[in-house]
Amino acid sequence: MKRKEFYLISQILAVVLILIGIVLVNEMPKQIRIQMTDLDTNSIKIWVGIIYLTAATYFLSVYELVRIILRTKATEITNIENAKHFKRIAYYALINAIIYIVMLLIFTLSSNLSSFVFLIGFSIVVVGLGASAICTVCSYLIQKNYKLEEESRLVI
Repeated sequence: MKRKEFYLISQILAVVLILIGIVLVNEMPKQIRIQMTDLDTNSIKIWVGIIYLTAATYFLSVYELVRIILRTKATEITNIENAKHFKRIAYYALINAIIYIVMLLIFTLSSNLSSFVFLIGFSIVVVGLGASAICTVCSYLIQKNYKLEEESRLVI
């Protein structure tokens, strides 16, 4: 699978899963929504399942990041093409974080989501933002290294 296809599929997956989650929450009878505010184990399992399902795109982005790092040799990691891919992963992880925060706020406001489940969802947002930050730093360092190598070639 090409990288552009991967990113497109991850974005479509994020939007579809969020829409399914919103429809599920809005279609629930009000009694179930009120019961889900209690910390009973079934409601927590349902919400944690929805949250982890919608966070699948984060895990796909982190998987792609790890795959790039493990696939390339240590000497080839500073390839300028990898910097572009890292930057693209960072952008998509950031977009996913924004979409995910909006989804989490909609769930919280529409169904009185318990604070425990909200914290689980928010921790996933932090992981996604961390992946975005790591990719941004990697991209910046690779580009900086590439510029230094180009300057050293020009000096020689």
